[in-house]
Amino acid sequence: MSIRVRARDASLDSPASRDAPRRWLFWPREPLLQFLLIGGALFLLHRTLNGDAMTAPRAIIVSEAQIAALEENFARTWGHRPPPDVLRGLVSDYVTEEVYYRSALAMGLDRDDMVVRRRLRQKMEFIDDVGFADARPSAADLRAYLNAHQDRFAGPARVTFRQVFLSRTRHGDAVAEDATRLIATLQTKTVAAPSDRFGDRGGYPASMDLATSEEVATTFGPTVAQVLATAPLGRWVGPTPSNLGVHLLCVDRREPGGVPPLSAIRAEVEHAWQAEQRDAIRRANFTRLRANFDIRVEGPLGTVVEMPSLAATRPGM
Repeated sequence: MSIRVRARDASLDSPASRDAPRRWLFWPREPLLQFLLIGGALFLLHRTLNGDAMTAPRAIIVSEAQIAALEENFARTWGHRPPPDVLRGLVSDYVTEEVYYRSALAMGLDRDDMVVRRRLRQKMEFIDDVGFADARPSAADLRAYLNAHQDRFAGPARVTFRQVFLSRTRHGDAVAEDATRLIATLQTKTVAAPSDRFGDRGGYPASMDLATSEEVATTFGPTVAQVLATAPLGRWVGPTPSNLGVHLLCVDRREPGGVPPLSAIRAEVEHAWQAEQRDAIRRANFTRLRANFDIRVEGPLGTVVEMPSLAATRPGM
């Protein structure tokens, strides 16, 4: 709002001239009163345009249970019960908040507010979750769930091995010949013989314990991972090339991939079971709620858009 300042007309300085507008306008000079009058006018206008939407519950009853809850919240925050004067202030704040809350709802201020809409949705989903909070699956439930979702819980094969590295930079064209001689020497050693006494330093670990194929490929390259997947136990094989040279490999232990017993992954299976059951409850409740509405998508998208599933409409999904 722009404000223009003009020179005053001397004829307007007389008392009669100053009082004349006030007699017929009765407009207050206090800014707060002006604000209240404007707000009241807007309030009445909104009520006229929205009809019954402005009807808000008249009775505000602060029960003893609500007062006890206010005391409990205060005690959890501050470590002691509120004194009487503080408790009266808490009740007063509660009433103030309730008045504003009901009036805002009656005026429709919650509509088209994405923050409010998402918060209300979260509370509705929380109500569904509360009903499921105490659900605990039996051992039979978990075994059935594990059998139906084995691919989700199956672990990869793992291998424990040792390796000896020969640098291509150091051995040059003789790296393959040197590797062949060294592997013959290693074959005479016991399985437990350390491999870090032989070969060159190349930044590779001398061994890995229960490593997955992916972990081996990340460290040594895919060729070494492929050889280890089929190499015999306790026997040195190679040479197997990598980026910097060749490797002589000995597998000491191999664990096949597959689904572990329920006892080993019970917590993980129970968590997945609970998540699936919770989603099923949400979908069922949402379907029941949605049946109360006639849902239409207008415009060209109405012929191609299907109403999404509950899981697809969650924030962040």
